[in-house]
Amino acid sequence: MNWEQLVKKQAKEFKAYLNGYKKSLDQFNADKALLLGSHSEANAPSNVKDKISRDYEAWRQEWGTDGKRFQTMHEQHIGEINAFMANRKVSP
Repeated sequence: MNWEQLVKKQAKEFKAYLNGYKKSLDQFNADKALLLGSHSEANAPSNVKDKISRDYEAWRQEWGTDGKRFQTMHEQHIGEINAFMANRKVSP
């Protein structure tokens, strides 16, 4: 694999991550709107606020920039770049 192919592959994977991020964020917001019903976040009952808070934290741990999906992809990309450089005898 040459550098251009590696970059295109990783860009495609990052685009897929961003699309998944947007889809999951849209779903979180739709679920949040259902939970709130006619309430605003400010005047929602405490159990609804707690549920939204837990859901957001779970979403952030999965999809946030410090979440599982991003970190897994990032580690994979760094490994691929390091392997590419090692094959060409270039030190990082």
